[in-house]
Amino acid sequence: MDDDTADPDRPDWLPEAYDPDAPLRERLPIIAAIDGGIELHVADQRGTVEVVGSPKHFSENSAGAMTLDAGRGGDDSQWSWEITVPAVGAGEPVLRRVDPEQDFEDYEATKQQWFTGLDVRIYGIDADRIEEAPA
Repeated sequence: MDDDTADPDRPDWLPEAYDPDAPLRERLPIIAAIDGGIELHVADQRGTVEVVGSPKHFSENSAGAMTLDAGRGGDDSQWSWEITVPAVGAGEPVLRRVDPEQDFEDYEATKQQWFTGLDVRIYGIDADRIEEAPA
């Protein structure tokens, strides 16, 4: 970004590709790639907010569903939230509470759906937009 057009309110660590007006499906991979301890706020369609911590792991399966694991602490092996954005036309984004400290079958069986139809925002960047218009 040119110094003459730089947004003084936009931190240097925020990728230029991050567009707060873009759909969650476009923002999630960019959010996942931000390194440095950002804090994610997730809201449902009613505006109820859950603070889920920092991005830990991002994946996209062959069907086009994206999953971002998030949690607190600096260790990437510690997460307790799973944000899933299905492929286009395959449903609404979902936030699930998870416990990764168990075998795969139990991990899958004990997931708790927290929110559907959600929006994900970055604290200090665009978290205030949750009240305006959750996705």
